[in-house]
Amino acid sequence: QLPLGDGLNRFSHAAFDDDVVRERWEICNGIADGSNDCLAEKGFSFATHTLPTGIELDVINLHMDAGGGQDDNDARAAQVEQLVAFVNDLDTGRPLIVAGDTNLRPSRESADDATVLQRLYDGAGVTDSCALVDCGEDDRIDRVLVRDGAAAAVQVIGWEVSPRFFEDGEPLSDHDAVVARLVVTEAP
Repeated sequence: QLPLGDGLNRFSHAAFDDDVVRERWEICNGIADGSNDCLAEKGFSFATHTLPTGIELDVINLHMDAGGGQDDNDARAAQVEQLVAFVNDLDTGRPLIVAGDTNLRPSRESADDATVLQRLYDGAGVTDSCALVDCGEDDRIDRVLVRDGAAAAVQVIGWEVSPRFFEDGEPLSDHDAVVARLVVTEAP
């Protein structure tokens, strides 16, 4: 048992499986350095959510390694490969949402973040919701990625940085809250 949990929480108006799958990254970087990522059980969680319409969709919540050193970059690349393998093994045919802190910033010159992010897009068949509505914020590390399913489609109808993620005037996170508004409908 590591000293820190994964920090991944799941709240939803739509029902989801009792059996939430939690998978720790196989490769991380840093115990006393490299952003100390190996002290936490970072990884991803997975569950199938059932919308009030009866449509089921798969949702992955993730938190990837932080830091800007080469070992951090290598860890994130390995984490994308692990996630892509998990997604491809799912093969449920349901729509997919992958959301969370990728710690991948395409403008970062010290890393190959743009290439690793593209590998995630291509390997998992997902698209960044921000890009689908031309939000102009493509350099954020927090992302909501979507993919249609065989029987249902995901439409992104909005994307914003929420001004409501505060309590008593204080931010609830060290990151701005990214909100994507999605509509999931049965495929024609």
